[in-house]
Order: sequence, then C-alpha cells, then structure tokens
Amino acid sequence: IDFLDIGARGGIEGWFKIIEKNLNVIEKFEAEEGTAVFNKKLEDVDYFLTKKDPAQSSLFKPNKKLSIYEGQSSRLDFQKKTINTNTLDNLFLKKNIDLIKIDTQGSEYEILEGGLNFIKQSKPLLFLETWSFEYYENIKFFDQIISQLRAVNYELYGLDLAASHRIDLRTKFKINLGGQRCTGFNIFMAPNLDEIKKLDIEKRIKISFIFFVHDLLSHAHFLVDDIENSEFKTQMELLIKKRIKYKKFYQLKKIFQNINFRF
Repeated sequence: IDFLDIGARGGIEGWFKIIEKNLNVIEKFEAEEGTAVFNKKLEDVDYFLTKKDPAQSSLFKPNKKLSIYEGQSSRLDFQKKTINTNTLDNLFLKKNIDLIKIDTQGSEYEILEGGLNFIKQSKPLLFLETWSFEYYENIKFFDQIISQLRAVNYELYGLDLAASHRIDLRTKFKINLGGQRCTGFNIFMAPNLDEIKKLDIEKRIKISFIFFVHDLLSHAHFLVDDIENSEFKTQMELLIKKRIKYKKFYQLKKIFQNINFRF
C-alpha cells in the first residue's frame, strides 16, 4: 500500500502500526524539518513551533482563547521558524498513492486544497485529524473538510474523537470536574463505492483490505465480489464466515480492545 505520511513526527503509530508491514512509505513530511505541504508553493513561511510539545506546532498561530482551557496554555508558548511549502499537486500529480495520513494541527483543509487534482486522479484513502474548535487562528473545521471532499465524490466512512477540553476552574475549586467538550475528530474519507468500483482490480483489493481492517466488512466484500479467481476474496470470505460463527467471541474481544484503548 503506497503511503504518504503528512505530519510524520510520531512515526507510524496507532492504526497504521497494525498494517505497517503492508505499507510502502513513499514520503514523510514534517514541517519542522523545513518543508511543509500546503495549498501553495511558498518560501519563508512562518511556522509556529511549540516549545513544550512540538507535536502541537502549526502553520497557523495558536489561539489566545486557549489560555482559559485546562491543559491548553502550552500551545501559546511558541517560537517562529521559517519554512517552505509545496503542494500535493506539484509533488504527486502523476503518481498513484493508495493511502494518506494528514495530522498537521490545523492545515488539513489547505493541504487537500492544494492536492484536489491529485486526489481526483489517484483516489487515495484519507485519514485526517480535524478540528471543531479554533485551537489555531483561522483554521477550517472538520465539517468544511468533509464538504470540500464531497465535491470530488468522497464520502465519510469513519469518525472518532481526537480531542476534547474543558474550561479550567481550578482557581476557584480544588479540582476540575465535569465532562469535556468535543473539539477534534479523526475522520476516514474515501471515494464513494461507485467510484471505487471503476478502479483497477489491484487498487480495489487494497481499498477492500483497509476497509476490512476497519471492520467495514460488508463494504470490503462489495468492492471485490465481482472479481473471479481472487485469492484475496476467498480468504476474506473465510474470515467473514469465521466472524459469523464466533460472533459472540469477537464482540467480547472488541469490548476488551476498546477498554484497553481508553486506558
């Protein structure tokens, strides 16, 4: 699976670690190293490098509103660094990429904007960390990103919580209690099924595999059900039958996996 890692500071981790042996990493991008992906090719662009936790660094200036939120003031302690930017269209328009991860603290919309021609041509699966709160000034939110991709026949296949926070009341109370507001989401976007069905067999199998790993079993099978003499399809059907036979075991396994993930 040909893979682009945009925002690669943490290395391959999380869900991507599960399929690491299947990944062919074409390129990794980390803005701190001097070049970031954006919507334009530019030189000498300000990059806001967070001192305490560099993973919170962004091409957008951290929002002063963060000072009232629990555990968020560290984002406001930054230094400026000058970097260059380029676009996905410039770098990969003629290349076939299967999977892209984008985790860039607010510039996800602009990265996609600078790569829409490439995305329409290559039809990669997209995993993005997005925001529903203005952690950084003038960033686009997750619903705007979804709308942007719907315009090129992409659909939302998965969403889970990526960030949350609450106002810090510890100056008045001993501890800070209460629920946290949802402020960020990981989203999984891919072409609609009709678009995927038009792709060549190899590409469909790759997409089907990723769907299967994400437990989208019915979608995974639909994408390859018309392929004859496919070892991949045969093995997947055996696994689906196994999942049906041991349904209760897999349900229990999933509960324990979720508990372990939360801890």
